[in-house]
This record gives sequence, structure tokens and C-alpha cells, in this order.
Amino acid sequence: MIRTALALAALAAGTSAAAAEAPICTDRPAKANATCTVPAGKAQVETAAIGWSLTRADGVRTEVVSVGSSFAKIGLGARSDLQVGVTPFVRATVKSGAVRDRVLGIGDLTVRFKHRLTTDADKAQVAVIPFIKLPTAKTGIGNGE
Repeated sequence: MIRTALALAALAAGTSAAAAEAPICTDRPAKANATCTVPAGKAQVETAAIGWSLTRADGVRTEVVSVGSSFAKIGLGARSDLQVGVTPFVRATVKSGAVRDRVLGIGDLTVRFKHRLTTDADKAQVAVIPFIKLPTAKTGIGNGE
């Protein structure tokens, strides 16, 4: 992330990173979503170099390999950010008995808006994350919806 590199450069130069600088806030869509947002005017990129999953159910084996799954985020205000996510390469392999099917391509494009409803001082934090998924993936990688 961009802010981490800037903070490390400031420390290497013998100065301290701005004390008021908010900590980097990461999300893991489908795993966890934090309520914090990227500060206004700042940009952040979150990338998973390689992802792999394997599912076995009812005699069907599904393996998915993804490369470069990323979210680019930009802070819009004190409590809001805009996020665009895409996986540039996905390979999905489904094997059932002697039949094997493999699909390669790009993943779906997701656009999310996160808005924190509470302030930093509040003991409980609440945010809303409306999103839209654009079906850019082939059938077999995405669901077409």
C-alpha cells in the first residue's frame, strides 16, 4: 500500500510519519469487512497475488485458482470510500467422475461504496457497504448475474 511506503520512506529519512495519519484499513470481501474507511483523498490497493481453493461434495471436485485479485480504494470523505475490485485471471476446474471441465478468464467486476455511520469516538462501529457486481466473468467462473 501506498501509505505504508510513504511512512517507511519518512522513517528512513529520520522523520516520523504523521501522528494523525489513520492506520491502513483492509477488507477481505467474502471473509471480513472492517468498518474503517480510507481517509479522504488517499488511495489504497489491496492485492492477493495467488488464491487457491478446493471443494469436494457429492463426488464433484472443484478447484479454483485466482491471480491478482485486487481492490482499488479511494477515500471520498471522512467516513466514506469507493472500492473497485476485479480478479484479472481465474481458472476453475470441475471434475465429476471421468469428466473434467476447465474455464479460464477474468472474474466479475465489483463496485462498492462504504460509509461508516458512526464516528471514531463511538464505542460500537457501524458501516453500510452497498455494492453492484458486473457480470464480466464467463459462465463457470461467475454466475452471470
